Formats: sequence, C-alpha cells, structure tokens
Amino acid sequence: ERYFACDCRQRKAFNASDPVECELNKFDDMLAVLATSQAFVHVIAIDEAFSLFGRVWCLAEIAEGHELRSKQRCVLYDRESVDREYSRLRVLDVRD
Repeated sequence: ERYFACDCRQRKAFNASDPVECELNKFDDMLAVLATSQAFVHVIAIDEAFSLFGRVWCLAEIAEGHELRSKQRCVLYDRESVDREYSRLRVLDVRD
C-alpha cells in the first residue's frame, strides 16, 4: 500500500533523495543519544493483543535498547490481557 505525503507546504525530505534531512530511519541515532543519559528509561508499552511482538520495527527497537544496555521497562495493558493471550504468548516465536 502506498501512502502519499501530506499536502502542506512544508518541504519534504525523502530517504532516497536527502537521507540527512529525512525524518525516517533516525531511530538508532536517537536511541543512542537518549541511552547516554542515566535518567533514560526505555518504556515498552505492550498493547492489549500483544501485537507489538508481530511488528519487526518494534522488536528492532527493543533489541537496540537492549544492545545499548538501556534500562527497559514493560508496561502491560492489564493483567487480564496476559491471561487472555497466555496460550498464544507461551508459544510465541518472533521468527514467525
């Protein structure tokens, strides 16, 4: 599916034509900067259906935070969601 740029008059910078100014693909750099602060905590907000674990960019963010030895804290939607999804979570394999 293709998404179109907004029609505002702000100049658009795309990765292929202007990677320095592009706002995409800056995650690693930003996390590295944040991780230098002792006060930084990487909060991992887990949605009710645990669909976070099916999104490769979310897993990459968690792995990068771990690699940088950032403090990481998970916030669950609620305890009942864990109970509801337990049988699926028990066999979760991120390689799928």
